[in-house]
Amino acid sequence: MEGDPGLPLTVTGLVLDTRGEALEDAGSRFWHADHFGKYDIGGYRFRAQVPLEGKGAYQFDSVMPGALPGPRMPARTLSGQRAGT
Repeated sequence: MEGDPGLPLTVTGLVLDTRGEALEDAGSRFWHADHFGKYDIGGYRFRAQVPLEGKGAYQFDSVMPGALPGPRMPARTLSGQRAGT
């Protein structure tokens, strides 16, 4: 997010069905930790519902999530897709 500390990150991808064909009518949601590895549990920072571009593609800009607190907890981004959005 603009103005937040951290390494800039651009995420791109495709939403495909089990046959490898683009799901053009799917929605895509993402949620990840901030640069310090903390999730915004009470709000919506670093959460997004990303519209799909043509052929099931998506792209958004953010910052690289930090490692989660605790031993051996890597940075991660959670995502989910829902058909028909």
